[in-house]
Amino acid sequence: MKVEHIVYDATEILTDFHLANDFMRVIRGPVGSGKSTACCWEIWRRAREQKPSANGKRQTAFLVARNTYGQLKDTTIATWLDWFTETRLGRFHWHDMEHRIEVDDVECLVMFRSLDRPEHIKKILSLEITGAWFNELREIPLTIVNRTAERVGRYPPVKDGGATWFGIWGDTNPPDEDHWLAEFEREQPAGWRFFIQPPGLIERDGKLVTNPDAENLSNLPKGYYEINLGTMRPEEVKVYRKNEFGFVVDGKPVTPDFRPDLHVKADIKPLPDLPLRIGMDVGGGTLNPSAIFFQRNARGAYVVLGEVVCREMGVENFGRAIKAELADRFPEHLRKLEAGDDDAVIATGDPAGEKRDELYEMVVFDHLHRACGFLVRAAPSQDPKLRLDALCAPMQRTLDGLPGFMVHPRCRKLVRGLSGGWHYRRLAVTGRETYADKPDKGEYSHPCEAIAYGLLGAGEMRTLQAMDNAMRPRVAAPAKRPGWVV
Repeated sequence: MKVEHIVYDATEILTDFHLANDFMRVIRGPVGSGKSTACCWEIWRRAREQKPSANGKRQTAFLVARNTYGQLKDTTIATWLDWFTETRLGRFHWHDMEHRIEVDDVECLVMFRSLDRPEHIKKILSLEITGAWFNELREIPLTIVNRTAERVGRYPPVKDGGATWFGIWGDTNPPDEDHWLAEFEREQPAGWRFFIQPPGLIERDGKLVTNPDAENLSNLPKGYYEINLGTMRPEEVKVYRKNEFGFVVDGKPVTPDFRPDLHVKADIKPLPDLPLRIGMDVGGGTLNPSAIFFQRNARGAYVVLGEVVCREMGVENFGRAIKAELADRFPEHLRKLEAGDDDAVIATGDPAGEKRDELYEMVVFDHLHRACGFLVRAAPSQDPKLRLDALCAPMQRTLDGLPGFMVHPRCRKLVRGLSGGWHYRRLAVTGRETYADKPDKGEYSHPCEAIAYGLLGAGEMRTLQAMDNAMRPRVAAPAKRPGWVV
């Protein structure tokens, strides 16, 4: 099959991206900036530049990943096939989600996969590939990126000449400023390089107008970046049009009762005479464990005072991080704990932590006991509805004019999660707003689950049961009749 001559003109920043050979390259830009197109062409470029093997063929294999199957099919594959059509490069195998290209001396396999959950790692553990492209990288867990890094450069095998170049690249709209990707951009790890495109909108004379230096304008409708601004929230404009870090929720918040203006309080402090409670999400083999530190004050309100939210961290280092947080923010409770007061710190976690974990190969709660010096008890239930009710019920209470649930602003991950970072994913259903029936598992779910387990252990389980019993219809006992023996 002969290849048609197709013209692709890379913009200035995207040209820099193509010319770089760093192991990990990330393009951050506004919508419509040509990021995905550049990433598609990077596959073709690397396939053409691969040195021929002994059979004379340039053999490569690439992984293309997106966070969900629907988005992979509707956006990523659609962009790919817009340029590299089946009429030009051969049939796309929809059953396997693969495009097997054989043109001239090029033999290139492009595999499309959805990889938005850490448990999806099993999809890539046996892959042998040349390189990988993560479409919308901000939606991919770092765990998956790290495991993919171990699979690239393995095709073609060394015995056949090896890969001329191997690595990973990704494109993304700006993430939240607390996102791991934003952290990496600020302090770039060895082998990583970021390519930042100009914003689509700039401010001029108090108005937002199209940036004349924005990339890919020639392929966009006139005034593209100014369309529909009146219906967009400031954060949406900031992220999608101005190419700035921001917090945008695309889904239905799991905790709609949480209001930062009401529940976030900077003047709350730990009370040394009351037990310090810790809620933990450590079960299921997660490498992103979380611990939330809180107390229940004399009025019965829950006061959240600290968090330890970890990424790519095993249980031993997690225990050290908890101990450091105790020493830094709760020294009086740590002193009592070390003096033998077992009630100074009360920890409750996911009941899965009682089981021997396949990933850690240990009982997580036992290890945390040894590392931190306090027992971790299993929450009284793993039921998702009970956990959510235990979290939302205190937010709906008012005690002596103050909310029944308050969070210190230093708990940034928890506040972001409760504000909508923990959400039900929007589903691609035409004509109506439809959402997944389970909360999305992402970086914000872990601290939210942690405080939910903590609240169940702190008494909300009993409160919920009491409310449930009070609402049940009472069935009167049958009246006694003469001659009955009761």
